[in-house]
Amino acid sequence: MDSSDGPAAGRITEARLPETRRTVRHTGQGERGRNLTTLKIDTEREREKALMRRARRAADMRACRKRQANGIALYTVAADETTFAMMERFAGLDPNKAGDKNAVQVALGRLLRAGLQALIELEARKRR
Repeated sequence: MDSSDGPAAGRITEARLPETRRTVRHTGQGERGRNLTTLKIDTEREREKALMRRARRAADMRACRKRQANGIALYTVAADETTFAMMERFAGLDPNKAGDKNAVQVALGRLLRAGLQALIELEARKRR
């Protein structure tokens, strides 16, 4: 291999981390190339935490792939005070529940569906 080949080219490198006394195998594949059996973990608690993180990550990936298969996309929405005012006025958000994530999620969904319905009706009126 020449010097342009990095770890991603198939070589396996080992990195010794002196402050933590851990040896990590790196195949250049990120988390996929990592094997918990090759990690020298100091305590059982750290091993359990690593296994729990891996299980959460696997569950997140399964959920993501399921959404993609169903044609669902997730977006982060930044809501300002105008959006909250519209949610209170048109979607029934209680002003006292502005800090409740579930209530805001439901109200935002209602607001978006109402807005989309209004656009569809406007489009239908224009075609007449």
